[in-house]
Amino acid sequence: METKKSRKADLRNKSFLFLQIGMVAALTIVLAAFQWSTHDKMNLISLGTIIEADYDPELIPITRTEIERPKPQPQTVVQTFELVEDVVEVPDVEIQSTEGSEQAAVTIIPMVDEKPVADDTEEFIIVEEMPVFPGGDKALMETIYKNIVYPELAKEHGIDGKVYVGFIVTRTGKVDKVKIVRGVDPVLDKEAMRAISMLPDWIPGKQRGKAVNVAFTVPISFKLN
Repeated sequence: METKKSRKADLRNKSFLFLQIGMVAALTIVLAAFQWSTHDKMNLISLGTIIEADYDPELIPITRTEIERPKPQPQTVVQTFELVEDVVEVPDVEIQSTEGSEQAAVTIIPMVDEKPVADDTEEFIIVEEMPVFPGGDKALMETIYKNIVYPELAKEHGIDGKVYVGFIVTRTGKVDKVKIVRGVDPVLDKEAMRAISMLPDWIPGKQRGKAVNVAFTVPISFKLN
């Protein structure tokens, strides 16, 4: 006769199997949960480290911009000098152009130089005895007046002005080294030099009893009416 197990006894045997399966599943879930929690903590720690490194104030450079103040520029002192001729001017000889007549006025003022007499070529400005034009200053004015003719070319172009003529009265009384000290126009300059060159001999000047060369400057004014 075949022995048959009851359904109740069969369920009891299977319950032990189900219990083992359940325990295995529970352990699997617990292990999975533990690994997941550990992984999250490691990520948080790692992220925390990164964030802390990114915001470390010691790693952020601080730059300061200094404004340079302009350095004071050294002051430059500019000196101006006025050129003074080493001659004493004679008051103007004024030449006026009129319809058919010219006028001249000459005044001679001697120049001073206290240098001792050195040789016959030295030129003085003022000496103890100044050169004298024959007949005096009045005769000198008349002579210059007669010698000067207002150039027609200067009249046509309306040229006038003051010409400074320098010359030397030598130790023999001759008029020498006639030159333009300050000119106006070549036409007037040439005429002024010509008039001075035509002057006759002077009585020479003397320094300590010896005849010497003396320099003069005569301003001659040309004026158009």
